[in-house]
Amino acid sequence: MKMILYRLLLAVLIFHPFSTAVAADNIHPLPNQQESPPPADTGTSSSGQNAAGDASDDGYQYHQAYYLLDHLNRGMPKPDSSLNLRTPQATMENFLLSSREKNFSRAARSLNLNLIPQGEQSQRGPALAEKLYEILDRQVNIIWDDLPDRPDGQVDSSVNNKDPLKGQPRRSIEIGDIAVDGRSLPIRIQRVKTGKEMPVWVFSASTVENIPEIHEKYGPGLLDRRLPSWAKVRMGGLPIWEWAALVVLLIVSLLIGWLTQKIIVIMVKRAPKHWSVNLADSFRGPLALLAGLLIFYVGKSTLISLSGPTAGILNPLIMMFIVFAVTWLAVRVIRFITDYMSHQYVDELKHFTQIHQSHLVTAITVIRRMLIVFAVILGIGIALSQLDIMKMFGVSLLASAGIASIIIGVAAQSLLGNMIGGLQIAVSQPIRMGDSVFFEGNWGYIEKITFTYILIQTWDQRRIVVPMKYFLDHPFENWTKEDTSLIKPIHLYADYRIDIEKVRQHFEELLRNSEDWDETVDPLLQVTGVSEKTIEIRALCSGKDPIKAWMLHCDLREKMIHFVQNMEDGLYLPRHRMEIPHPVEADIAGGDGGAGGDGGSPAESQHH
Repeated sequence: MKMILYRLLLAVLIFHPFSTAVAADNIHPLPNQQESPPPADTGTSSSGQNAAGDASDDGYQYHQAYYLLDHLNRGMPKPDSSLNLRTPQATMENFLLSSREKNFSRAARSLNLNLIPQGEQSQRGPALAEKLYEILDRQVNIIWDDLPDRPDGQVDSSVNNKDPLKGQPRRSIEIGDIAVDGRSLPIRIQRVKTGKEMPVWVFSASTVENIPEIHEKYGPGLLDRRLPSWAKVRMGGLPIWEWAALVVLLIVSLLIGWLTQKIIVIMVKRAPKHWSVNLADSFRGPLALLAGLLIFYVGKSTLISLSGPTAGILNPLIMMFIVFAVTWLAVRVIRFITDYMSHQYVDELKHFTQIHQSHLVTAITVIRRMLIVFAVILGIGIALSQLDIMKMFGVSLLASAGIASIIIGVAAQSLLGNMIGGLQIAVSQPIRMGDSVFFEGNWGYIEKITFTYILIQTWDQRRIVVPMKYFLDHPFENWTKEDTSLIKPIHLYADYRIDIEKVRQHFEELLRNSEDWDETVDPLLQVTGVSEKTIEIRALCSGKDPIKAWMLHCDLREKMIHFVQNMEDGLYLPRHRMEIPHPVEADIAGGDGGAGGDGGSPAESQHH
């Protein structure tokens, strides 16, 4: 029994490699799927494999240098001996030159038609080749330096070449990719081998399968299909008729923009006045630009369908201008709505009427600034995405990101500080629109709050522009933070002999008879200081807002000064006192001091 098991095990070990080879040799692709899909990394080869792929033809092998197919384009006529598809450049040259000569049957030899039934290949192959030529001519910028002129598709292995694929055979090369309905469809050529034939380069079967879908979206327009051949003569990379069509389309777009402005002006004139304030000035510019750009874009897409690299440049440029117009319109809409909401409070804010109105206008202003900044940033992001900048400069940007961030941070430190200060004011609101403030010796009210500066309108109609960060870093007085009423002091200086009670009664009488007094503080007059010469009298008066309080205290101060001046002909005005001896006392002092004098009698001295 042990001997039998031993012989069975030995037989399995002997015949195992042979059975594996036979099984592998019997593996065939499914019908209409003869082409193996490319691996995730088509530019690498594993060690120990035959990279050349041409030396061993016995049995089944996996080759990194090409795809093994059972057959290639069996339904096509037999090619002539001059057909050269051995290198990527040769395949591309055969396809383009044959297509330009209208020999699409020969151009179809550069396609892998295995996904098409054999009976239809000879008929559909030339048609697909013509469509692919139109796609490449309009949408793909072929970089010939990326197409090696060697059978194995290797990248140049020179010392200066930093490509990680250099020196490695390739069996698949992507020429470009085209976006269709949110999907990226690659245009790819692949190296394939059938039987004992030499490997050739052809457009991949998946690329051929996607030709109708891509052509439907990016193929020739309506005009291009109906124009004579002389109109398709190229000049500057574009056919003559496309240049003429672009000029005509540009003129039509300008006319549409001009008509849009006129229509908006006419409609605004007939609209109710309460909502049409500055409507035409706000909207006619961006709407006219947007209308003209949309007409140009739709006309170009449906009628012209530009060809060559021009389409790759013009299409993103038009989209950038459309995004700019939409962003401009959004900013104007935000400004118009917020200005209309706050317009009814502007005059009242200058007179410091109601605190809740000031809160409302400040909130509207801050929200407007935030929405505008958000709209601009979003518009810039969408516009830049049309240029695919990260694909073009991604490596350079990532390499210099650290240094660039430091430079930008240092350069924009002041700007960022002001913007953060604007957010701080938006949240905590130490000041609001219309607040009466006293800042560094200047009194005025807040006229404008932005993310970077504050505009103060002073009492003499001057405008002080204060950077946001500087304003928050220095103390200031907000006279209307909680309440608009304000108390103003009146200081008088008088002689010690003045009748304080009489002055107090007169002040109370003047204050109660004034229309500017808001009655929040009772009449109050006190002696708040003394010196060796005068006393200081302080009287307090209050007004319902800073302007009225200022006018009231100036008026009362004038009247109180006049009152003190007329009290007993100015007897109680401040005086400077000097003690001068009486003449008689001076004589007596002189007689006492001169006992040995002229001998005058005391009676005579007292008389003087």
